[in-house]
Amino acid sequence: MIRGMTARQQRFVLEYMLDLNGTQAAIRAGYAPKRAHVTGSVLLANRKIAEAIAIRQVAVMERLDISVDAITREYA
Repeated sequence: MIRGMTARQQRFVLEYMLDLNGTQAAIRAGYAPKRAHVTGSVLLANRKIAEAIAIRQVAVMERLDISVDAITREYA
């Protein structure tokens, strides 16, 4: 994981990767449910968190052998 992130922020990244839902990821990571929609948005705007998510997304795409070109071809 990337340095400078709290344990809860790291958990948010992992939870976000499950369904790409910031609100639900914030709740599952232990943030207050009443403000989860705001918290999720703020966390996703955080540079370190956005970077960690991007790194994980690339890893998933590589593991599944998915590319933007392949997706575009599939839709066409």
